[in-house]
Amino acid sequence: MLVGPTPDVLKGIGLTALPVTINTTHVDYALNGTKDFDHQLGKSLMSQLPVAIKKPVAIMTSGTKSGSSLVIMLEIRHNGKQVVVPMVVDGFGHQNGLLIDSNAVTSVLMATYIVLYLSGINKRTNGFPNRM
Repeated sequence: MLVGPTPDVLKGIGLTALPVTINTTHVDYALNGTKDFDHQLGKSLMSQLPVAIKKPVAIMTSGTKSGSSLVIMLEIRHNGKQVVVPMVVDGFGHQNGLLIDSNAVTSVLMATYIVLYLSGINKRTNGFPNRM
């Protein structure tokens, strides 16, 4: 599914101006809770995603995939937890049966252990991924 264009804030740290996508499996997790509680955000919060990624609270390199992925902390909180969006930079998505280049959201979830995501905060994302 298409979330929208790459926001200016992400282009400002070096991301390519590609469509931002999320696959239908992760949308199902968020809407229907088919994975677990921390992934169940509901339709109202999911509808805020295209706007929320334009003004993130923080952008961090991934602690596990630092050369290819970011974790975007959104202003959205749900059930007392911060909502975060992991994203593969220069990844791919499917649209209308075609494989397209995209900055691919790989999940939308409530961060139970936000310290795991904040571990990347000491790495500056300026010029991602070349100057981390």
